[in-house]
Amino acid sequence: SWFVVDSTSPEIVVHENGDAWAIVVQDNSALAKVEASWDGERWISLEPEDGLLDGAEEHFSLPRKAGGHFVVVRAFDRHNNRSVKGVEEGL
Repeated sequence: SWFVVDSTSPEIVVHENGDAWAIVVQDNSALAKVEASWDGERWISLEPEDGLLDGAEEHFSLPRKAGGHFVVVRAFDRHNNRSVKGVEEGL
């Protein structure tokens, strides 16, 4: 039988969208988990805009916080490949 070998990490794009961060995560296979952390605090799971984490491309919205913060987003696909993207919120 055939099996899939996936060694490609998801691609994370983050940009400002008003009072939120717009996040798009793409991969060759389905995504398994997307999380965010502010300033090295506890990771929180992000829910995709369509409510179901089942595709190879998902869109997320993350509220921005006032003050200077460092936001990190990490994504995992179903083959446990991962990527990390950091952005700095304004001071």
